[in-house]
Amino acid sequence: MEAKSHSHSEQSHSHSEQLEMENEKMREALRVYKLEQENLQLKKELESLGMLPQQPVDPASRRVTMHDEQGGEGVEDVTESMKMKVEVERSRKREVIEILDSSSEEEVGSDDDDDDDDDSELDSDDCSGSEADSDSDSERATTTTTTATKKKTAFKTAKPKVNRLSPLEVRLEEKDVPSAPGRRDVGDEDDSQTTTATTANGIVLESTNGAEDLQAKVKDRIVKMLNVGLSGGSTEAEAQQAMKLAQRLMKKNNIRQVEMMKERNGGEIKTDEGTLKGGLVTVKLYNRKGNVELSTMPRWLDFLQRPVANNFGVKGYHTRMRAKKDGKARFTMTFYGIYSNCQLAAWAFKVSAEKISTMMFSHTPSLNGMDFLQGGSKAAFTRNARMSYALGMVDGLKRSVNENKKREEERREERLRRARLAIKNGEAFEESDSDEGGWGGGGGFGDVDFDFDFGGGVGGGVGVGESDSDSDDDMPISSLPLVKEVKEEKKVKLENMRRATQVVAQLEKENNFQLALIDHNKAIAESVLKKGDIKLKAGRKKVKINRNSSSYVKGKEDSKEIDLDQKAITHVANRSKL
Repeated sequence: MEAKSHSHSEQSHSHSEQLEMENEKMREALRVYKLEQENLQLKKELESLGMLPQQPVDPASRRVTMHDEQGGEGVEDVTESMKMKVEVERSRKREVIEILDSSSEEEVGSDDDDDDDDDSELDSDDCSGSEADSDSDSERATTTTTTATKKKTAFKTAKPKVNRLSPLEVRLEEKDVPSAPGRRDVGDEDDSQTTTATTANGIVLESTNGAEDLQAKVKDRIVKMLNVGLSGGSTEAEAQQAMKLAQRLMKKNNIRQVEMMKERNGGEIKTDEGTLKGGLVTVKLYNRKGNVELSTMPRWLDFLQRPVANNFGVKGYHTRMRAKKDGKARFTMTFYGIYSNCQLAAWAFKVSAEKISTMMFSHTPSLNGMDFLQGGSKAAFTRNARMSYALGMVDGLKRSVNENKKREEERREERLRRARLAIKNGEAFEESDSDEGGWGGGGGFGDVDFDFDFGGGVGGGVGVGESDSDSDDDMPISSLPLVKEVKEEKKVKLENMRRATQVVAQLEKENNFQLALIDHNKAIAESVLKKGDIKLKAGRKKVKINRNSSSYVKGKEDSKEIDLDQKAITHVANRSKL
């Protein structure tokens, strides 16, 4: 009995040792399998980087040595399981790509555009090879292969790229596009009267076609301002300053036109005359990928027209039409008011909208706050975050426009207050640092002519150089230096009063013209709608959305990039003088 028990114990112990050995072998096999997987992954990465030629994987490398239950050694083919793992990994990568691209199909269109650019580079290389007669076919093939390899390597190793072209394209009719920088408008003649003016940056513009050609050159200057700061390569703080300086120059030029027209028409401004005539500019919105018009109006794009129109002193609305052919809706954006201002507003809208859309689809939100969607998918979360980001950018731009207008008005009121105080106290009127730019960005006294003759002087008919004393001969010799000093002080005081009076007169005159321009803008807008038999109505009420707060705040911060930098504008202005 004891012998049987002892035998049974030995068998159990032997069986346990055998199981332990088998488990150890399985663990070793699993470790080898993991090492092989890591090696395969490393090879794939090296191949993708172009550092290792792509070679077929040896089936033997995909086998793992195992032991059967009887202790015999065998080989199990794990190719199918590896294929399944690879497929799972591919599915995971596809899911990540879909999440990044799911907010809009326009982003995919931008990828296609980039591919086209790469193809064009290949074509240019081929053409350069065909121009050299000494190149052999093999050399050309080598060049093409090398270029293709570089293209593939760059594609694999590149960081998350920024779209070269905006997924959104805003199109204007050719007649509505402001004059391109450096291009003369049709109809410029050399035998007409020459007119000159100085811009906000001190650049002298010469016009050989009177007021209309001068208006075109001022418009060119504004377009250059917008192009520099709203370009794709612009850096931080490049949109608010662009709008501000463009608005100043535009407002200054409009006020000049108001002054000329009022003097010419006996105090009236006609709504159909000269460069202040009314008009409207309509832009179309396209999906760049399929070259088709947008069938839905993104909320941020609808909101964008408000700060742009406000900045340029015009009004705007969007139109929704349904095509009879396919039944799809089409949206357009229209700016109406002073026609030249509408052109500039439409151009600023185009550049701003395309840049915002590019930055919007490049925005990658943090997934930390995904739970606020209450179980929504990652794709829905990304779409919401990008929409919130764009809305933040538009709100930031709107705030900037309002602040710039308020600051400009406060600056003008402060100048007027200090000028009046200088007249009252007989003190010199000096510009402060906050007056930089002045009215219309001109700086200093703007267009004030300090040689203006006031006739009998200022106050009590006392002119410069006059004295209450009839003659210096009646004064004692010891008193003559004191009398001369008093005379000099009086001259300086009168000169200061004269200069301050000129500033007050100029500012009050500009205020009157500004009021006239506001009335004209209102009248011209109503006239444009009436002439075109256009009736506006309120749109449908917007459905409230749950904004992604972090993306919205990030958008407001990044709205500074839709602005022009003062140095950039000065650089372009100085370069234009050469």
